[in-house]
Amino acid sequence: MKLRNLLVFGSLLITVTLFSFMRPPKVTVADILRDPGYYDGKKVELEGVVLEYDVSPEEIACYLKGEKDSIIRIELRSPLSRVYCKFLVTGIVHLDPGSGKVFVEELQGAEKEDMKDAILRGMKGDADITARLEVE
Repeated sequence: MKLRNLLVFGSLLITVTLFSFMRPPKVTVADILRDPGYYDGKKVELEGVVLEYDVSPEEIACYLKGEKDSIIRIELRSPLSRVYCKFLVTGIVHLDPGSGKVFVEELQGAEKEDMKDAILRGMKGDADITARLEVE
């Protein structure tokens, strides 16, 4: 019986360890913007709030606000249902060497809770938020 329990525990431990290595590292938007060359081409997981949403014939993208007003462009695989929601995205970081612009190409994403009221309360008296989107 003890051997069986030990084998079950060992199998569970190995499974959890393997899954943790398969998941990309969870980073912040600020981490990526601070050292875009390091993250260029790497698969990452990040979370933030969708502030703005762009749809054109060529692409679908949104701007994700992380902590401390850091904002990054996310190129989406499919349209989102709303803005001002928490968004968890796994994707590949790209750095355009010519322009120096950084963006994340979505591989998988998940919309979470609606944050519109909280964001609007926090923006009272702020300048137009689009002025902060030049970071892309």
